[in-house]
Amino acid sequence: SVAQTLKYPINGDDVYCVGFHPQSDPAYPKAGWYTEDGINVSHPINGCEDLMFAGMISGDWNNHFQTQSYKHLLTWVKVSVCAMTMETARQWGKVTKVTISSKDSLNINLSTNPANVTYDYTKDSPKILTVYDDEATGTELSLTSKVIGSAFCSPMTVSVPVIGNDGKPTGANKTVAGYEVSITTEHGGTKTIPVTLSDLDY
Repeated sequence: SVAQTLKYPINGDDVYCVGFHPQSDPAYPKAGWYTEDGINVSHPINGCEDLMFAGMISGDWNNHFQTQSYKHLLTWVKVSVCAMTMETARQWGKVTKVTISSKDSLNINLSTNPANVTYDYTKDSPKILTVYDDEATGTELSLTSKVIGSAFCSPMTVSVPVIGNDGKPTGANKTVAGYEVSITTEHGGTKTIPVTLSDLDY
């Protein structure tokens, strides 16, 4: 467009551009993408929004910007519930709440060299994201898997037991990619379990 062409300096100097998603509201700067030094750009993780970034591209008066390629920076975790038996469903009652572990925010360190861009998910303290919360009505458990919610989370790790060749725990633990999921049921209270990425149902 003409408006885009006018942004390039007539003297041929390069213009550099990086892309961020979602778009931020200037009225609430720290609720979206924000920076205090022009190098480190941060965005809170709220579980509802995916965060994406497109690396730096350059253009000038004669060579305009090309299409940017965006990268997803969060993991979309979808939670389904079901009971192995109807007796289990009766014992637990309805599912009333599900939460999942995540980091509080994402920080991107920018550089003039696109290869030097780094992502840091440990800038702030961990937080708990709510995937499902309906204490008044709840969700009935059945033998059929039912999706009850999802959340966009930072990459996380959990500690799980090492299983030997005989199928039994060896007593040692290992750190793997995954999350801590807390499930609250009508009669069973709240239980927190580690869920590895290989267990997630895509």
